Amino acid sequence: MASHNTNTAFVSLDLETTGFDPATDKIIEFGAIKFDMNGQRESLTFLINPGVTLPQIVTHITNITDNDLKTAPAFDTKVKEILSFIGDLPIVGHNIQFDMGFLAHNSIELKNDLYDTQQLSSIFLPYMPSYSLEILTQKLNLPHAEKHRALDDAVAAMELFLKLAEEFKNLDPQLAEKIKILSQRSNWPIKTLLTKLETGTKSKANKKAQNTQTSLHPKIPPIIEPNSQQSIGSTCQQLLAFKTSALFEIDPPYTKLIQDLAENSSKDTYISLPGKLFRKIHTELPDTLSKIDIQKNYISLKRLKILEEKSFFEDYEIKSILKYLVWLQTTKTGLLSEVTLFNEEKAIINQVNINESIENPMDEYFFRKALEKDVSCPAICTHDFIIEHKLKDINLVIFDFINFLQTLEFHSSIYLKLETFLLPLKALQEIHPGNHAIQSLTSKSTILFGIFGMIFEKFNDRNPFSANATINEELIAGKEWADAKSLTINLIEISKELGEIVSEKTSTHLKQWKNNLKLLDSLQSLKDMENSLMWIEKDFKGDIIFRSIPISTRENVKSLLDNCKNFKIINETVDLNDDGKFIKTLSGLEEKLPIHKLSKKAENLNILIAKGINEKDNNQLPNFLINYIKTNNEKVAIVFTSKQQIEFFTIKLSQAKIPMASQIAASIGKLQEQFKHLPQNSALLITPNTWENLETIEDIDTLFIHKLPFDPPSNPSLIALSKNYENPFEELQIPRTIITLKKLINRLKGDQNKSKKAIILDPRLLERDYGQKFISALKEIAPVEIISGNL
Repeated sequence: MASHNTNTAFVSLDLETTGFDPATDKIIEFGAIKFDMNGQRESLTFLINPGVTLPQIVTHITNITDNDLKTAPAFDTKVKEILSFIGDLPIVGHNIQFDMGFLAHNSIELKNDLYDTQQLSSIFLPYMPSYSLEILTQKLNLPHAEKHRALDDAVAAMELFLKLAEEFKNLDPQLAEKIKILSQRSNWPIKTLLTKLETGTKSKANKKAQNTQTSLHPKIPPIIEPNSQQSIGSTCQQLLAFKTSALFEIDPPYTKLIQDLAENSSKDTYISLPGKLFRKIHTELPDTLSKIDIQKNYISLKRLKILEEKSFFEDYEIKSILKYLVWLQTTKTGLLSEVTLFNEEKAIINQVNINESIENPMDEYFFRKALEKDVSCPAICTHDFIIEHKLKDINLVIFDFINFLQTLEFHSSIYLKLETFLLPLKALQEIHPGNHAIQSLTSKSTILFGIFGMIFEKFNDRNPFSANATINEELIAGKEWADAKSLTINLIEISKELGEIVSEKTSTHLKQWKNNLKLLDSLQSLKDMENSLMWIEKDFKGDIIFRSIPISTRENVKSLLDNCKNFKIINETVDLNDDGKFIKTLSGLEEKLPIHKLSKKAENLNILIAKGINEKDNNQLPNFLINYIKTNNEKVAIVFTSKQQIEFFTIKLSQAKIPMASQIAASIGKLQEQFKHLPQNSALLITPNTWENLETIEDIDTLFIHKLPFDPPSNPSLIALSKNYENPFEELQIPRTIITLKKLINRLKGDQNKSKKAIILDPRLLERDYGQKFISALKEIAPVEIISGNL
């Protein structure tokens, strides 16, 4: 990002490929544009014959066909031309490492400086809904002629790069200077250009002009101030009228109810929310309300300052630090979840949050600000806060009880991964670089996780989607387990030598290391094997993870609720025509606990169950959906339980020229933005989890549900909970799936002035004996009708 008087040239490039793996997939298009700050432009673009048939999903995304590539040259004939065009210029691109990986695998190994516009955008443009090139150019009104074509994407990345240069120039001069100084202590290529860029030089005229343009920083949602004239909602009035503990069935959305409760409850009331809901509505609620998360989710300004004092930063460290510095200019909450971090950058969270090293968390500005009002008024907090703090003599209101139980399970679980296991040792190594014990512990820990990897390879269940090796008698009897246990004992013995380096600087890291050893020892001692499920798995990067979850959280629930003077538990589904028996059994609540149903049938919603679907006919259902979308002036959402099905239907709808947003090629933020701009007669293709987390669905007229949302049989939580039931399918899986299905459909209830439909396409509802249980539960939401005849 050079200043206008520095005629530095750059090359922005992009590739289109047949997939994501450079070792197995091929390049099908190259596009690049050479440019400088004075407006000089020169482009190079061409198609490439990959020598293989294109996957249909690639044609859907790029509009490139096999026919387009028939006469295109092979890539190796273009290598010299590409090298000559790029030369030694800095390379600009969006997620540029992806493109570099493909070029390197095809004999173009470049040592040029790389400027990644995705990374730069996440630094200088906090709060963006997505950092995809498509959404960024759309939000910033930048030219982007044809998405997912190499030259057009390269041009768009160039325009974004130039916009980011202007954004840096417009930063507060002190912040910009600090960024330059910190960057010099890294190998981050952009540091050279930052030093040349003049900052804080905007004229008043330029400032005024910028105010009339699209803001690069999306506005933080406006605060809803308390309104004494605004009447308390009827649901809140009903809730407050009940003076004893009870279960309540209430439909979301909950924002208005939460605010009403917070403004009309006693000061010893805590309103507990799922983390995602808490973060979503945090800035929508008045500043007069107390809003609290657990301390480790807040930025520690003290620890950030300590991190800034390092003599050298790795690339991921400098990028993370700069993200926090820019974000701190605008955040009102100090919640770390507001900052978008990629890959290894996430490791920095544990270096800048409020942890045990902060003797008095109230010294930290944002956490203190969150707690200030807790003494004098009710508090809105996360489930994590309630679970960690074990508060006594309080009035507790829990929203989304199912999520509360899942959060409780998480807090009672163990998750060991080498990368995080070694973090305290890595910190100790920086303080005592020559310490033999630390080096030995690091080496032996790496060997230990290697043994866990061998156990995984030998004993895993070969599940193609999520293989795991359950800790059982056969596994424990093996030599590998004995070796791992012996090595763990050795780690504990060597750790005693760390007593020699105890100091104020090392105390926190030593405490963390001691805790890691305790967790490791508890897993291998098998003390809690009867009450938990333990297994070894691999994550998406291939790293080995040792995990444990409890088979029940009933005792934890009882302990927490026994500390309350009164509690109100709110869930959108409580009664499955069983007087709440399933929820009470799952959580250990007393059978006599009363249930109050404050939800109503939706007058604007109809539920249709399709009859006559032939699952063996691959064209029947796609043709039905295509015909429905084309003939009804609607926006529809189609929920699939697998990404394979999303890909299949994405291709089918694409071939029929249906406008759509598909999860197969987009994050949730990108999906949301794409769908906002789609016309009527369009479709959104997503999974159940994504549907539940979409922020705005008002435009959806019809929701299609392809399959009942059963949990995968390999789901560890399901396996653990199943140990509590004689007939897990009937007593656990079916009720869980009914709750999930109702949750999917309930999201349509929002706008009572607009008619909505939910159409379920799963023939099991009508063909299996358990189908009637689902139908009976659905009738509690809205009228249910069976579509007769063949689709």
